[in-house]
Amino acid sequence: MNWILFTVVGILVAVGLLVWAFVHITRRAADAAAAIASVEEHQIHTLVDECIRVCDQKLGTGLDLNNLDGSAENLDFLLEPKQRMRTKAAFETPTHTGHFVLPLGAFLGELIRTHNAGARWIPRKGGGLAMDIPHGGITLTMHPFDKVLKHAATGKEGELLTYINVAAGRTDPP
Repeated sequence: MNWILFTVVGILVAVGLLVWAFVHITRRAADAAAAIASVEEHQIHTLVDECIRVCDQKLGTGLDLNNLDGSAENLDFLLEPKQRMRTKAAFETPTHTGHFVLPLGAFLGELIRTHNAGARWIPRKGGGLAMDIPHGGITLTMHPFDKVLKHAATGKEGELLTYINVAAGRTDPP
């Protein structure tokens, strides 16, 4: 009889933990989406400065808007599966654990804008910013903040490098 009680309690605890984890993850995703939707162009410079400073001081990784190849490789490294948690923790604030998306997204966008003369920030549907990028006679709309969020969740090594090279207007990889 005791083993049935322990089994039922164990199952209830496991289900409770799964529900808690689902709610927690859903809430974090909603918080990140709200933060992305709140970014305005006048904040970009401050977010880029924060990104460069935190990466240097807390992560020991240099980022430089004038160094496309080196910064692209470092961004890719910071968001690869083995480094994601460390990177996220370095940018964490007391009010928002997903804050990393804002400085890294701003740096990613400015890196692209620095190396693709026609790239420019534009308002994003639903709030926040996206980026128009001329590429091969057409204009692509890219979402640097969303890319950082997605890449931090499911990205693979080297994937961000390809994204940056296309956005920067390169047709041949370095």
